[in-house]
Amino acid sequence: RNLAQADQEHHRTLTMAVRRIAFVGLGNMGAGMARNLAHGLAARTDGASQLWLCDTDAARAGELKSEISAAAAGLDVRVASGLGEVRANAETVLLSLPSEAAGEAVLLELLEGGGGGGEASSPIARVVDMGTVSPAYSSASSAKCHTAGVAYLDAPVSGGPEGADAGTLSVMVGGDEAEVELLRPLVF
Repeated sequence: RNLAQADQEHHRTLTMAVRRIAFVGLGNMGAGMARNLAHGLAARTDGASQLWLCDTDAARAGELKSEISAAAAGLDVRVASGLGEVRANAETVLLSLPSEAAGEAVLLELLEGGGGGGEASSPIARVVDMGTVSPAYSSASSAKCHTAGVAYLDAPVSGGPEGADAGTLSVMVGGDEAEVELLRPLVF
């Protein structure tokens, strides 16, 4: 198999893996990361992807949607009304949250629907936590995801809001190697 065939195959795999992606947490770091993710999605997925934006500040999410939609032509950008809509629609979820407590609550809602299980199944296949969290938190989150059949990638970033806006963050990622490689062209 030649390199061009391998690139085409990876492109098809990437397109399938990121058909429905969500970014939760659009604050100082998350907004810039979501903006750069949108440009990558528009360039690498032939307009076949949806990007769901979710934040506790719905106005912030709406403003970012308008900005991204104008700059990333062809990308289907949507604002989730809440985590339930993310849970129902996203296959890949990126988190940029301000604290471990916020991350724990969001992860519970994404994995279980907030009701302790029993809700309809979710298409979520992977969660990428880009917050600065402790090793204990990361291990516990990974275990919860594993139990739910969801891959978990711990991917804290360094570079501050300026790096998030410029797309120059350093990402230190840990998790399943196949998942890392699948998302590398867009996220890492």
